[in-house]
Amino acid sequence: MGVIECLSEIKSLFENAIHEGGTTAKNKLIRTSKPINLVHELVKQGLVSRGIKENSIYPKLNESRGEISICGSIKKKSQDICILPKNVIPQPEYLEELKTRDIYGADFSEKILSINVRSQMSSVAKNFDTIFERTFAEAYNLHNRLNKMVLGEVFLFPIRELDDTYSTNHIVRYKDLNRRAENQLEKYIHYFSIINNRRNINEDYHKYEKVCLLVVDFSYETPILYQSDKDLIQGGVVSSTFQSNLSDLSFDSFFTDIINVYNSRFIS
Repeated sequence: MGVIECLSEIKSLFENAIHEGGTTAKNKLIRTSKPINLVHELVKQGLVSRGIKENSIYPKLNESRGEISICGSIKKKSQDICILPKNVIPQPEYLEELKTRDIYGADFSEKILSINVRSQMSSVAKNFDTIFERTFAEAYNLHNRLNKMVLGEVFLFPIRELDDTYSTNHIVRYKDLNRRAENQLEKYIHYFSIINNRRNINEDYHKYEKVCLLVVDFSYETPILYQSDKDLIQGGVVSSTFQSNLSDLSFDSFFTDIINVYNSRFIS
């Protein structure tokens, strides 16, 4: 499954839900996690295509159950996608601070490559603070205990939201782009860039080793994925003076970059 195929399937799920059941069906679809699970599978297949063995990926391909829970410094948290290390034996330990048992132990846990996948299909502007604060808090929780751990984040960002004033009547319509949309996009790119590219294992615990921002316009018959400022400008999404770091958050480079960081930290 390629990225455009994945995005097209997500588009079909939402639009079919609206045609059949309006806003209620759309919201119910989000709660089922079917759309975001498609991105999970896209990420898993992206890892396999870069040489990662299927039997080291959890949950397994085409499965949503079987997530690995990792103990950080503050809490134990299930991870969306994990690559378990080879030739490392788990050494269970009891964490008094958390009042819980870590079935893997710090050495094994630190060598897990973890990627979390998130999206915000509606109320993108309203929920930004909550989204961003939760994102860097989870990185801090893990890195503060497991400072060498390699973490990835994939975030699906639709630049045009579905308009609920129409979906209530079973009509699919996407909101128009405007200056506010450009400002919101600039904000997301800027703040996700701040927590991208962690390289020093002794600091920046709030950052991720690699972040991917999937900037998508679902309003076209075939969804468009923007991966650079040039793409955004040529597509008329932003003004000609728009400047950001979107290229460093692109899907195309995500897998190679995060695997290279892991290999340099633990293999070479």
